[in-house]
Amino acid sequence: MTPEQKLAHLERWVKETATAAEAGAGAMNTWQWIVLLFRIEGLLDPGGALRQELDALYVHACSIDEKGNLEKGLRALPGRPRAELLADLASVPTRPRKPLAPTTLQQRNDATTREGSIAAAVALYTPLDVLAHHEVPLALAELLELPLRALDPAFFGGPAPQADAVTAAIDAASLAFPSLRMSAARMDFSSPLQFAVSFNTDLQLQTLDPKGQPAPKPTEGARAAAEPDWRALEAQVLACAKDTLWAWVKKRKGPLRAFLLYSDPPGSYVQVALETATHYRTQRKKLDAAAAKGRRAALGRTDAWLKAKSLLSASAERLYVSGYFSAQEAGLTDFGEQLSEFADSPACPPSPDARGDDYVTAQVRLMLARVVETLVEEKAFDPVLGEGPLAVGIELQDEAPVVLHVLGA
Repeated sequence: MTPEQKLAHLERWVKETATAAEAGAGAMNTWQWIVLLFRIEGLLDPGGALRQELDALYVHACSIDEKGNLEKGLRALPGRPRAELLADLASVPTRPRKPLAPTTLQQRNDATTREGSIAAAVALYTPLDVLAHHEVPLALAELLELPLRALDPAFFGGPAPQADAVTAAIDAASLAFPSLRMSAARMDFSSPLQFAVSFNTDLQLQTLDPKGQPAPKPTEGARAAAEPDWRALEAQVLACAKDTLWAWVKKRKGPLRAFLLYSDPPGSYVQVALETATHYRTQRKKLDAAAAKGRRAALGRTDAWLKAKSLLSASAERLYVSGYFSAQEAGLTDFGEQLSEFADSPACPPSPDARGDDYVTAQVRLMLARVVETLVEEKAFDPVLGEGPLAVGIELQDEAPVVLHVLGA
């Protein structure tokens, strides 16, 4: 591919991402720009000043980038002198390539301390980081290119990978790395972006070792994992929620403003998150002030119309995000590995609609809603009601909270 062709793709990607970001909600913008960074990195490891800029932008992607430096930097790339960009895209990297160490693909950052989109950025970037800077066997390189092909088949070679193609690529890479334990069954093919994320999530669990023990092969007639007893799990969550509320009352911590049951299916836990009226007012004041400042700065710009919908959209759901609560982990129910084991089992029903929940997520969502309804019916919240309303609901990872009841209003 010529430098001119690479530049045409770069310019098109930036334009596409800018259009999508301006049409969508603000919370998604950072993720879209992270994906753009991922795609640009696939321009065969450009060198020179562009290489340095991409490295700097990667740092922004893996930090809490409140000032939008990632977006600004990526928007500015097509505006650089054309001659410079063409020279960079045609250059050969001068940095030495390192041998591939067994632990290279293991996640280097603790995702649990980062926001969801930032943790995903770290995971999403890893395959290209390996391809660009390490000597990689051909079979492994073809495996690591799958997220690229999914995100842009027109540039990276199509068609977008399906489950059988992913399985074949894993089998080929396993000849060089027998310990590879990736599985297409754990990947989400509902969209190119979801595939890229799920692929890299599985990739982070791998340790590449040419001398490692071969991954176990599934045997014919292997016993499927038993379906979880959803009603028994529901009883566990209900008991935990009641215990958490009673402990709050016993310690005389005062009335609540919000109560959420939080889960990340097929993860192993459900958390109880509590918010007090006092802390709620403090946090809302900060969030409202930041939002107002952003609106005032944007309303006077000539291009404000491009972001009118996101600037003036309803923000009520942000009132109840558990990450801002005073007690984010007031109670915890742990189910062990049964949800994830069943989700990976051939006994787990397939999802009928790619846009909806998978089976385990749907069951968890319904289970949490039933627990909330039971708590309301049994008047479990009466001891923690104050003068203001109490919002009661559920929240799943990376989704807006769902407020099922507003009590005491």
